Amino acid sequence: MKKCLIVAFIALGTLSVRAQYSEEDLTEFEAAYQASVALYEVAKLLIEEEKYDQAIDFLQQAYEFYDGNSDYSYASAFAFYKIDSLGAAANKIEWSLGLEPFQSDYHVLAGNIAYKDQSYEDAVDFYSKALQYQDSTEIAIDELSCYNNLGNCH
Repeated sequence: MKKCLIVAFIALGTLSVRAQYSEEDLTEFEAAYQASVALYEVAKLLIEEEKYDQAIDFLQQAYEFYDGNSDYSYASAFAFYKIDSLGAAANKIEWSLGLEPFQSDYHVLAGNIAYKDQSYEDAVDFYSKALQYQDSTEIAIDELSCYNNLGNCH
C-alpha cells in the first residue's frame, strides 16, 4: 500500500497534524474530521440554548471522532463550568491549555473555573496569563472583566 506524507491544516486553525496515511486512511481521517466538526457545530448551538448536558454529549462524540482539536475540550470545559461540574471543567481546560498554552480566552475560562472553585491563587495566575497573552491570540478578551476578577481574587 502506497504511503504518502501529508500535512493536514485543520479548518479551525488550532492544530496541524503530520502523519503518514495511505489514500484510504486519508479518506477515513477526513470523514472522521468532518463528522467531528458537524458534532461540534451542533454542540455550539446547544450551548447557546443553554442545553449544556446535551452539548457535552455531542462534544464527547466529536472528540471520539477526532481528539486533536482543543476547541472541543474548551467548549466541554465551558459546558461543565456552567453546570457546576468544576472538576470535569478543570480537566478539560487543562487539556486545552496543553495544546494551546498562549490562548488568552482559555486562560480566562481556567481562571473562572478556579475562582468558582475558590482556588484564588490559581485564578490569579490564569487571569494574569490571559492579560499577558491577549495580544498574541485572535480571540479578544474583556480586559476590564479580567482586571475586576483579579481584584476579586485578591
